[in-house]
Amino acid sequence: MRDSRERANTQVDYGQYQDSFQKYNNSIQNNKQTNQLESIEEVEAPSNFSIDQMEKDREKNQFLRKSNELDLVNQNDSIFKSTLSSEKLKELKSGKNECCICHKSGTLIHKMKQCKFCGNVVCKEHSKKKRRDPNNSTKFRRLCEICEDKYIRLSVETAYLQKRDQLAQQALLLDSQSKELLQDIRNLQNQISEIQQQGVKNQGEYKQIQNELIFKTQKLDNEIKVFQDENLKLKSTIQSIKKEMQQLNERLNEKKADSQKKKHQLHSIEQEIQYNDIECQKVMLEIEKLHLNIESKKQKDQEKQQQQKSQIQKAEIQNYQQYILADDKPTIQQYNPYFNDNNTINVNSEPETSSSSKKKKKSSKEKQDREEDNCCRIM
Repeated sequence: MRDSRERANTQVDYGQYQDSFQKYNNSIQNNKQTNQLESIEEVEAPSNFSIDQMEKDREKNQFLRKSNELDLVNQNDSIFKSTLSSEKLKELKSGKNECCICHKSGTLIHKMKQCKFCGNVVCKEHSKKKRRDPNNSTKFRRLCEICEDKYIRLSVETAYLQKRDQLAQQALLLDSQSKELLQDIRNLQNQISEIQQQGVKNQGEYKQIQNELIFKTQKLDNEIKVFQDENLKLKSTIQSIKKEMQQLNERLNEKKADSQKKKHQLHSIEQEIQYNDIECQKVMLEIEKLHLNIESKKQKDQEKQQQQKSQIQKAEIQNYQQYILADDKPTIQQYNPYFNDNNTINVNSEPETSSSSKKKKKSSKEKQDREEDNCCRIM
């Protein structure tokens, strides 16, 4: 009870615990930074660097992490498990009328309160806060500042433990990584020693190769000079060839121009020939027309001559009839074929019509033959 009163007399705030916890974390971080700086300095100074020293530092850091542990709150305390029953609270309150923290006695106006977690009688000033009931999370119960102090310490310690566990896991990872790095460093040191030995061997080979390269470069320089001279000669020959090509191109262009002119002339001559052919065809057609006209005129003249002949024959026959009628009519009718029963003379009856039709057919055939000949000539 005396320890609890002394602890209750020191009024504790939640902000003070947070400050102390932050200071503790800062001190841990500062220690880590100093250790890192020391390790960096050792790495930067290759003369003092050694793998054994790194292993000793790692063991020392593990010992420091184990020693830096705080006094933890007893989480098995009854206040963290359940609140007190009403009967238990009445038993603890019986015969008590003063605050267990400030020792003030209660009055009718200022009545005493009772902590639902530990059962101590407390005044109103030292029982202002409420906490969640462990049995029922929906209800909040009144508690004294002593129990509040325990709750605050518990929350701080749980946060600290979580952080410590995280850092411990990180430390284990770093330890495993450091072991791997140490092994890698040893392997690298062995490789460096092997490489140094190979470098000493390779120096002689490098000198030989260097001498060979110098000799080859000299040869290449001489060959390059020869190639440059040949290139100059080739350039001069190429320029002369280009000039000749230009001259040949000019000649070709002139010949092309002449050939184009001749083509134009040939084209004009062909056009003239075609024009003359067309005119010749026109003249031939006109000549054929004239031939046809002449033939038609000849036929007309022949027809006129025949008509005149027939008229002359008719006149002679009439004269002959008149002459015969004057002598004897019966003898003439018997032996003259031109007389009919009607005392008329048939001069141009059947024989004359047959001859005229034959002539017309011949003339039409001759016309058709001439037209076909003219068409063949035109084609």
